[in-house]
Amino acid sequence: MSAYYFTRQFDINALDITLKLEQKYEELGAGVGCVGLTAACLGANVILTDLPEIIPLLERNVLLNIEYVKNNKGKTDVIPLPWGTNVLKEKPDIILLADCIYYIQSIEPLICTLRNACKEGTQIFISQEIRESEKQQECWRYFLESINKYFKIKNIPLEEQDEEFRSSDIVIMQLSIS
Repeated sequence: MSAYYFTRQFDINALDITLKLEQKYEELGAGVGCVGLTAACLGANVILTDLPEIIPLLERNVLLNIEYVKNNKGKTDVIPLPWGTNVLKEKPDIILLADCIYYIQSIEPLICTLRNACKEGTQIFISQEIRESEKQQECWRYFLESINKYFKIKNIPLEEQDEEFRSSDIVIMQLSIS
C-alpha cells in the first residue's frame, strides 16, 4: 500500500520530484516495481534493483509495461543488487524506496548501499508503512537512529501529500547527504 500511495505523490509534486529525462533514478528493493515503473511511465530513466531471486518477476513487469514507458520517453533497466554491495556504474540523482524497512539485519547493508550510491545532490525518497507489530516498529526506530548519522531527514507532512492518497500510518520522507 505504501508503494501505491508513494506513486500518487508524483502527480502532485508533494515530494519535490521533478521528473527530468536527464536525471538517473534508482529504485532499491523494487519488488514488483510499482514505484520505479510509475516514474518510468512518467518519463524517468530508472534502474530497478532487488535481490537476484526477485529479478525474473521484476523483468516480467517491466515487459508488461514497456509500451507505456516508451510512449512517455521513459527508460528502464533491471539489475540484481543485494544491499551492502555496489554494482552500479553511475550514481543516481534520485533514489526511491517503498516498504523496504522490516528486517533489522538488512538495515546496515541498506545504509551502506545508500551511502555508496549517493553523490553530492542525490535525493532519497522513502515511503514506509508503519505497522502495528512491535518488531517492525523497533526496526523502524533503529533505521531512523542509524540513517540520521549520515543523512538529513525531512518528513513530508500529511497536509502536503495527495489528499485522497495519504495515511497517518504511512511515512514519506526525503533524505539528503548531511
